[in-house]
Amino acid sequence: MEQRKEFYTIIDDEWAKFWSSGHVTAPKVKSKFVTYIESAFGIVDKTTEDRFEKMIHKLYPHEDCFYHFEDIIRHVIVMFIENTVNGVYDADK
Repeated sequence: MEQRKEFYTIIDDEWAKFWSSGHVTAPKVKSKFVTYIESAFGIVDKTTEDRFEKMIHKLYPHEDCFYHFEDIIRHVIVMFIENTVNGVYDADK
């Protein structure tokens, strides 16, 4: 459960940093972004901790922990924005 908690903490931190670094208020679509990133990583409510760790390691095999994982989160935020603006992803669902 520790890695899952750290994963979501990093998402929260990076979401806040991303918007504050641009000196803008974060849009109220954070929950939509969390759904977007869970979908991108294949995480569902019933994902076991063991499966979660294997999926994260497969997608981010650089280390056994989340050091430098923030870079991926920032990239996914940009993809989320682009896909939402371009109509590829419907954030209103």
